[in-house]
Amino acid sequence: MRDWLLIGAALALIVVGGFGVFVGMRSDADVAAARAWAESEPAQRAQRLAAATATPVWLPTTPPASTPRPLATAIAAPTPDVSTADSAPTPVPATQAPAAQVAHVVQVVPTESVPLPHVRVVGSDFTFLDPPEPGANVHLTVMLQNDEPNVSPALALSFRSDWFGGYHLESSSPALVADRAGRDRRRRLVLDGLPPGVTSVDLNLVSTAEGLEPPQLQLETAAGAPPGSQPGSVLGTAQPPTAAPPPRPGPVMALRIPRIGLSTAVVPTSWEPPAFIVGQLQDSAAVTLGNTVLVGHVSGFAGTVFAHLDQLEPGDDIVAISRGVEYRFAVSQTFTGAADDSSPIEVSDTPRLTLMTCTGTWEPFARSYSDRLWVIAEPQPEAAAP
Repeated sequence: MRDWLLIGAALALIVVGGFGVFVGMRSDADVAAARAWAESEPAQRAQRLAAATATPVWLPTTPPASTPRPLATAIAAPTPDVSTADSAPTPVPATQAPAAQVAHVVQVVPTESVPLPHVRVVGSDFTFLDPPEPGANVHLTVMLQNDEPNVSPALALSFRSDWFGGYHLESSSPALVADRAGRDRRRRLVLDGLPPGVTSVDLNLVSTAEGLEPPQLQLETAAGAPPGSQPGSVLGTAQPPTAAPPPRPGPVMALRIPRIGLSTAVVPTSWEPPAFIVGQLQDSAAVTLGNTVLVGHVSGFAGTVFAHLDQLEPGDDIVAISRGVEYRFAVSQTFTGAADDSSPIEVSDTPRLTLMTCTGTWEPFARSYSDRLWVIAEPQPEAAAP
């Protein structure tokens, strides 16, 4: 009998140990997935957009859709580069476009000891021609001045490659000599030599993602610079403000809750909250157009963004930011419901913000909590009094 008890105890230990190894392996995989997401370009772009403090310049009227704009032959995808320097240029056709009038303060980087072309950035402009949302036409103008009496060597406008994660380059004027992606995670649009005086470089883009992020661009030397100077030498920098027509309500892109000190990015999600930030359910309404549902983790390897959601009380402020506009809400009620109760996320004809996170008892086999904490907020001043 004693032998059977020992055997049973040994088997139990084996099962428990195996389960522990399984849970540990799965947890390690979950941690790796969370970290990979946090380091991905979409996650980092969402964080940049949420942290942006500059308010766009809202244009008083929307330009008519029929306003003609010169467009050039579509530009091919950038050619992969094997180094940070540019290789032999690849011609890219384009047509001329009229110069845009711009006047923005820019930073000019001091030249190096090697003689560099006397070309500088004297202005820049970044304007949405349509209300800012995916599919909107966007125009970037960079004014360059060549102070030399002769045509300058080849130059390059350099951008962070991940900035183009939100925009597609449709056309350029004057023509680009080449479009290259370098190993330093920068994309360089190479221009032929510029004549003396001011030249307007016009780029026509299409927005491919939510956000109004303007570019942080650099003017650099390219292949063909004076002997002794390296391609990539910076001649100047610029970051124009964003100008756009007033936007339509869209998905929430950032969330602030002053009472609990929360300021976070928001990204679309099917159901499972993203790691370290908040997710908006993809089927829920654009902000103020119905029931906008936001979900976040309360604890664990994927973050604790909603760890203090239970501290909210009726009347507390919640600010949802969408397409550069702040929408203010006030908490009207908080309650706990069963994990399988999805009624709070149902479609609503009235605008509201619904926040959800986990609460209750952790169930290791289901890898979930037993309950859900819900916070309902309504647009101010319609929110119910405490």
